[in-house]
Amino acid sequence: MDVRTRWNSTYAMLKDYYANRESYEEFLKDAPEHVKPNSPIYTTCKPCKLKDTEYGLMLAICNTLEPLNDATKLLSASKFSTLTQLREVISMLKLFSQPSETKSTAWVRRMQWADECKEWA
Repeated sequence: MDVRTRWNSTYAMLKDYYANRESYEEFLKDAPEHVKPNSPIYTTCKPCKLKDTEYGLMLAICNTLEPLNDATKLLSASKFSTLTQLREVISMLKLFSQPSETKSTAWVRRMQWADECKEWA
């Protein structure tokens, strides 16, 4: 089934799912003890168990969409976005699109982005 969804809704859904992955995994692990194997809830949830590679892909998608989501929120929050804001947002998105070597580099980029957002607020 193909469902048309806005990309930022997909981002929010994936981000929430990834943040709660331990709870989902625990539920799926314990479900056979509490739910009959032929019950609708078990037969619906069992195929939803994700592999580590799928969680990795989900995290990569979230990391890619997060700066775009932030940029969208920033430009949408202002009643009158300016070309200066747009130029800065594009510069930050270019920075985020470069491959980061370490997590600390990504963290520094994130802090730079947060500082830029505070200046415009």
